[in-house]
Amino acid sequence: MKRAKSIIGILLSVLMILNALFALPCTVFAEEEMPELKGEDSFVGEYDAKNEDFTYNIGSDSTAYIVRYIGDKKDVVIPSEIDGHTVTSFSSLFLYGLDVNSVTISETITHIERASFNNLNNLTALYYNAVSASADGQVFSGCGNVTKIVIGDKVKKIPKWAFDSTAITEIEIPENVEEIGDFAFSYTGLKSVNIPDSVKSIGVHAFGFCKDLESVSTSASEIDSRAFYYCEKLKKAELKKGIKNLGDGVFSECKSLKSIKLPDGVETIGKNAFDSCEVLENVKIGDGLKTIGDSAFIYCGNLNSVNIPDGTEKIGISAFWCTGVKSVLLPDSITEMGTSVFCGCTELEEIKLPEKIKEIPFGMFTECYKLKKIDIPETVEKIGVSAFSDCKVLTNIIIPETVKEIGGGAFSNCEALTTILVPEKIRVFNDSLFNGCKNLTTVSIGNYWNRKQCIQGYRVV
Repeated sequence: MKRAKSIIGILLSVLMILNALFALPCTVFAEEEMPELKGEDSFVGEYDAKNEDFTYNIGSDSTAYIVRYIGDKKDVVIPSEIDGHTVTSFSSLFLYGLDVNSVTISETITHIERASFNNLNNLTALYYNAVSASADGQVFSGCGNVTKIVIGDKVKKIPKWAFDSTAITEIEIPENVEEIGDFAFSYTGLKSVNIPDSVKSIGVHAFGFCKDLESVSTSASEIDSRAFYYCEKLKKAELKKGIKNLGDGVFSECKSLKSIKLPDGVETIGKNAFDSCEVLENVKIGDGLKTIGDSAFIYCGNLNSVNIPDGTEKIGISAFWCTGVKSVLLPDSITEMGTSVFCGCTELEEIKLPEKIKEIPFGMFTECYKLKKIDIPETVEKIGVSAFSDCKVLTNIIIPETVKEIGGGAFSNCEALTTILVPEKIRVFNDSLFNGCKNLTTVSIGNYWNRKQCIQGYRVV
């Protein structure tokens, strides 16, 4: 009983203290006036301060980060300074559907957050002056009516996604610009673009899917992957001296491109660089090339002329798969070739192989229906599986003494093949080597002549 009374007494004491606290007058906290620095509402989000046009936060370095536009102007200027604070960045400034016609971005901006101008349906013009800003993602998503973009003379970097999906049909890139970021102009209506010599790098998909782009000129040393991917109306690409590397798929699916000239100094043609350029007829490559990447010219069905300069060291897998090349001179500087390099080149009639290669890889000349003759260098040690299969008019071939291994089906379905000379001490002589060679009458293995055994599979160990 005494214990219960003690507990009740403690609870009553706590209640009396709480009542005393809540009874204090509010004027105790209002004796000293404080400026309104913080605020929040359901439309503009949290902020540190505001003026008549913007709410903003103040960073530890005293720079301003603009949170939201709260003004009513149709032509909005994002200032370089606000209430004494340098403006360096901003987020999703505008509420959905706000009636804004133009926006000017100041030089001091260093970062633009994704969707900062989301769904400004009436926005038609942008004046961009940020010297070297970055961006998180699509900046103008849903702003399909932007037809005018002016880039300031002091701009050095056009950030990734900067003008993606706008309706611009022309752009002037100033001489000070050094970098064009990933997707910067992708999905726009550009018809031509002259990229100044000051630009050193063009990012991934920078002009990708510009389906109305007809001409481009650049000397950028680094042109990244798919920079001009699926520019289906591109007819003229002027690549000037200074370019070192063409990225993977850089002109892939450019279905109107008929010719291309690569200047001296280009070292790498990337994977799928000209993949499916269906009307590409001739390629001129300057001095300095080292590598032709995998599938670089794959499915260029009309490509009939290409020079591969001396000094080239490597040709990648399927580099000329299903092209229309008729004659190819491979320089002796080449030491490495991938599989199926000329597979499906149905118009190929003659080719000179480099003197330093050690292998003719898998499927290298498969379905080269018009290839009549080939000289195999004395450096070759291996002929891969199906290397010459379906070479329908190949009549005779001499395999040098250096060859130690021949893969299965290497000469299968060579219907016109009548004579072949094979080294005496070959290590692997695979089954099905001459399957479908219906006119083969003479196979010489050293001093031993026997067509039947070779067709069935002959092995010398």
